Amino acid sequence: AIVALAKQHQLPAIALTDPNLHGAVEFFREAKKAGVKPVIGAELRLDGQLLWLYVQNAAGYHHLCQLLSSPKPRLEGMTEGLLAVSTEECHAHHFPSRYYRAVSHGEELKNGPGPYPVVLHQPVHYAAAVDRWKFDVVQSIRTLTLLKQAHPAKRLDGEFHFRPPHFVSHGSPELLANTLELAERCNFELPLGKPQFPAFLTPDGTTSRQFLRRLVEEGLRRRYPLKHTVMQRQVDEELGIIADVGYEDYFLVVWDILQECRRKGIEWITRGSAADSLVCYCLGISDVCPIRFDLYFRRFLNKDRMALNKLPDIDIDFPHDRKDDVVDLIFAKYGAEHCAVVGGFSTFQARSAFAEVAKVLGVAEREVRKFTEHFPWGFGGGWVPDEPAPTSGIGLIELLRANPETSTLPLDEEPYRSAIEMAGCLDGAPRYPKMHPCGVVLSRQPMHELTPTFVSAKGYPTTHFDMDAVELIGLVKMDVLAQGGLAVMRDAKDVLKGRGVAVDFATLEPWQDEKVWEMIASGGARAVHHIESPAMIGLCRMCNVRDIDGLIAIVSVIRPGAANEGKKLAFTRRYQGMEPTVYPHPSLEACLRSTFGLVVYEEHILQICEAFAGLSPGRADVLRRALVKQKRETVAEIGVEFRQAAQRQGHAEAKITEVWELVT
Repeated sequence: AIVALAKQHQLPAIALTDPNLHGAVEFFREAKKAGVKPVIGAELRLDGQLLWLYVQNAAGYHHLCQLLSSPKPRLEGMTEGLLAVSTEECHAHHFPSRYYRAVSHGEELKNGPGPYPVVLHQPVHYAAAVDRWKFDVVQSIRTLTLLKQAHPAKRLDGEFHFRPPHFVSHGSPELLANTLELAERCNFELPLGKPQFPAFLTPDGTTSRQFLRRLVEEGLRRRYPLKHTVMQRQVDEELGIIADVGYEDYFLVVWDILQECRRKGIEWITRGSAADSLVCYCLGISDVCPIRFDLYFRRFLNKDRMALNKLPDIDIDFPHDRKDDVVDLIFAKYGAEHCAVVGGFSTFQARSAFAEVAKVLGVAEREVRKFTEHFPWGFGGGWVPDEPAPTSGIGLIELLRANPETSTLPLDEEPYRSAIEMAGCLDGAPRYPKMHPCGVVLSRQPMHELTPTFVSAKGYPTTHFDMDAVELIGLVKMDVLAQGGLAVMRDAKDVLKGRGVAVDFATLEPWQDEKVWEMIASGGARAVHHIESPAMIGLCRMCNVRDIDGLIAIVSVIRPGAANEGKKLAFTRRYQGMEPTVYPHPSLEACLRSTFGLVVYEEHILQICEAFAGLSPGRADVLRRALVKQKRETVAEIGVEFRQAAQRQGHAEAKITEVWELVT
């Protein structure tokens, strides 16, 4: 919103100076997209003085990250590349020169009179003067006070709405000149780009590329002792893609961490598209044979995706009671200088936002509970997910009026109406920072050259940036996931071992046991992880499922939705031979054979785009991600490419439309 305001008034630059850098990456990208120069900064209390610190260059950014990460920040040794302004004296248009000179090494702004440089700082906390009360409400929520109740932290008096440049220049032209000079001197660009992999030191002194190939070749012979030469082509292709973008260290880091887990008796399974990769299988990262299950490795590895610095996902499940041990292991191996937990944000939802605002406006907690008893949790939770969310408090009031359970509430009475309006404004807004439940990031250079950190409730250093932002600035993320089922399986194995029965999960193939299928097909899988839901049990019984490939397909077919009901019925009938298998086009038989001609897996999107239209795997993967995240503009854009590519293959227009509709 602040970037849009700056662009509307043709401002050349805009600065963000929160007491943290949580919003810096999004702010930077939005400003660059809008053609407005972004200035990164932060508000800190240093030596008893509240300052705005502005980043001039990379050195200043590194110092700001360190200052924001320190529990007791001090300027000594951290001044290079930063400009400082005293916020407490900015309204008098001056500040003690010792602060400015300490940070800028004795320089002064050209237009500064005498020893006290004059700098304009127009703090903007809301767009228009009429929104001042909303700002006061937010301050009161933060300080747990009533709206008019005094509190030392509610220190911001005066007006903080946006004032156009002509208003400023008319009153003090020298202030505007100094502001422009400050903006001109701040030329830092956030380092968005390639991943910064932690350096991997090979034990034999070879390069990462050589060592990775050696490990993979050894694993290939171990996994396929009789037919490893047949698999060599796919291994070479995968290693070639990895080498083209220099991702060898990533695979070696993951392999190395898992080797340490094995030494400590911590077992794991690898979920997601990593199981598609023969390299991951040969390294022992995954124990699922991608050849046996006809997995499509280009979903995991393709040049287009990796050229966009999109890391392949290696998500790993650990027993839930050993997850923290794995995180501690990673910190012990790489140290807090090169390791952190990914940050995130708890956001306001309509219901919680209304409760907070109503308390600030003096509504008793008992009355708040009565009012919110039938109140939706939020636009994304209480309302139908597929319908567009309202974007204002008025929209929220209209939804409450339309809801029979809330229509009789005193929606137009004060302070309820104001509380609803403010709740609509806060819905989805960040409430407080938190730690991501499973993301850990590693870096080659010191972590604080890329992001500040705060200490989470669990005591881990945690990035100011969330999971999307850490990827953009080049931090390498691993998902360390907790899985209760693995702990149960481990404990069951230990019990059996005590009774003289040895179980090796790596070699166990329960799908070869007819008694297992009898249990699943008869509805007895109520306690079996991943196939235990009533819907899964019901579909397994309907299909009388008797093989592992059919069961895997059922796991994907089961996804809810009105459009999927017909697919469930068709799959059930085709699986049992009650209905013939029909393929949308002969070119798709190979990829749709195991699902009886039905599009079931996300991999099918990539395979259909490549086999039918000749679209590159990278663009097909962009389409897959866009469909998952419902990015309709991207889907429409690739739809044009799909149609043109299919036309070049000689397909008829009607068939192109039919296949595209199947994909989307």
